[in-house]
Amino acid sequence: MSGSTGMFHIVSAVIAASGVAKLISPDAFVGICRVLHIPMARFAARLVGVTELAVGVWAVLVGGRVAGGVVAVAYLVFAVMVMAARRAGAPSCGCFGAVPAPPGMTHAVVDLASATVAVVAAASGNVTGLPDTLRLQPAFGVPYLLAVVTGVALVIAIDTVGADLVAALTLHRQPLHT
Repeated sequence: MSGSTGMFHIVSAVIAASGVAKLISPDAFVGICRVLHIPMARFAARLVGVTELAVGVWAVLVGGRVAGGVVAVAYLVFAVMVMAARRAGAPSCGCFGAVPAPPGMTHAVVDLASATVAVVAAASGNVTGLPDTLRLQPAFGVPYLLAVVTGVALVIAIDTVGADLVAALTLHRQPLHT
């Protein structure tokens, strides 16, 4: 297992979580697609969700160069969508269904960092799938799984509330004009 395996499992699982969110609540994604003039019906948004879920689960379970490449491309597409949504003034990118995810620089940087993790995984070729990784872990892999779940929760939190926090801190630091 390489050092980037855990990070790759995290960014891949975030894609799967995003897919589940679109399956449950596709309307936010449909809305942002309309703002961006991309035809999208609820059924098609759910198909995007199924695709994200499949890619994320496959990448976590299999690992390797191809999965790394696919995940990297997915995150680059996400970054482009986030920046387009930002330029359009959208309140959310629709990434996580009904949970608002402000399309700002914070979100785009997270997407680009996630793409970088996936590129490193693809380049190294040493990123193993979850079953092989768990075989090497103590305590049946429970601590590893807890770390991955925590990482996924943190990435989603940064994408959803982190942008608001950065915006609030930025406003707080600006001098008051009287």
